[in-house]
Amino acid sequence: MLALTDSSQGGSIADEIAPLEWRHNSRVQNDPRVDSSPEANDIPELEPRHNGFTESDVESVVVAHYAVNLQMSYEDIERMLGLSKATVARRLGHVKEMQWLLPPKLSPPPPLQEECLRRVQCVDLQQQLQDLLKPYGLHRVTVLQDKRVRDDEPHEVLIRMGQAAATRLVEALGGRDRSSEPDGVVVGVNWGYSTRWTIQHLTQQDSSNSDLAFVPLIGNLSVEDQREKEYEEAWRCSANRLARQAGERFMAREARRLTTPAIIPRKFLGNREKLDTVWEFIEQDPSYLRIFGSGYHNGTANQDETLIGRMDTIITGMSALEATSSLVEMARLIDQHELDQLRNAGYLGDLGGHLIHDPEQKITHEATRKLAESLGDLVISARPDDFRAVAQRADPGKRPWTGVFMVGRGVGKAPALLAACRMGAVTELFTDRATAQRMAELLGCPGNGEVDGREG
Repeated sequence: MLALTDSSQGGSIADEIAPLEWRHNSRVQNDPRVDSSPEANDIPELEPRHNGFTESDVESVVVAHYAVNLQMSYEDIERMLGLSKATVARRLGHVKEMQWLLPPKLSPPPPLQEECLRRVQCVDLQQQLQDLLKPYGLHRVTVLQDKRVRDDEPHEVLIRMGQAAATRLVEALGGRDRSSEPDGVVVGVNWGYSTRWTIQHLTQQDSSNSDLAFVPLIGNLSVEDQREKEYEEAWRCSANRLARQAGERFMAREARRLTTPAIIPRKFLGNREKLDTVWEFIEQDPSYLRIFGSGYHNGTANQDETLIGRMDTIITGMSALEATSSLVEMARLIDQHELDQLRNAGYLGDLGGHLIHDPEQKITHEATRKLAESLGDLVISARPDDFRAVAQRADPGKRPWTGVFMVGRGVGKAPALLAACRMGAVTELFTDRATAQRMAELLGCPGNGEVDGREG
């Protein structure tokens, strides 16, 4: 059952909707938050405006979308839509009275659903971006509004994107052909904030899904506990932890673990003989062999026998190549001089810890290209080619749960997201208005207004 939490009241919006009694004029009874005056309680009868539905119907579905699909509190919905708490309560009650809300799912008539999406998503922008990137294998784009309503949550918009991605993933995985075969559907889980907020908002399922296997795509990042902020981030955003959480939410089999570190120490950088010895040791790890297989590092693994070779779905974010990215700030894999060198050469970000560039822009500086490859030799994770392979195997039409679900935002991250899409490594993209607008501009489409470039 989906919990719709109203953080200010300590209960859930779903719990509060159920007992409400409604008169024919939509007046709420026995709710102390609702003004009892006729002016406040009566929903005005409006002429139909949207395929036979009133503006109040549309607004009610929008409110329910934020409450059910994005799990926002009363206060956040009030600030988002400029409504009073009493109006939010009435709109939610109206949705339930019309039987458009059958927990845990919001199911309004198609015309209302379409109008709702036009108000909560940037429909024209996401269609534009989808059309531009369809030749690269991108099948679906979700662009959310980036309006902020909470000053106390720096990741507010990213959290909202994670909630939208989680709702979509539950829907997609619910459409699979269920079987009792273990590892029937293999889901790869990357590290990072975007993945964290997606996994955190997956709906708790009430039945077993033993055919699902959630698999971490990168090892554990070792951070000294003296670096308290980075230490907590490394733990909360680790692929092993997030894969375990996803398995618990879906009542799947116990998640696979990858017990290796994420990063080999920099002292082995460029020392081929010693690095080969380290990799020989890593490839004896049973968890690594189960996921990647013997010979994965040098490209000789039989992937038909590995989880990465049979992977159906990937949940991931990505980092731009900047001073605050995981490889620089937390992993300390790249120093400032190398960061400048890599960026100047055309590298834009990392996917699973491996540096990427726009495939339509060749890296001409040979020394920098070799540096990027050497840094990749120190990362124990899935590679960009694995993301691309999962995307190319996907069949969103017949098997909607398959593919690479990418969640990411930030104007500075737009070039990296665009590069991942152009690589053919993304089938579904979740982003916000500012980022999508910048991506469209990079593709040669003019912008249409100011954007909010903050990363939250």
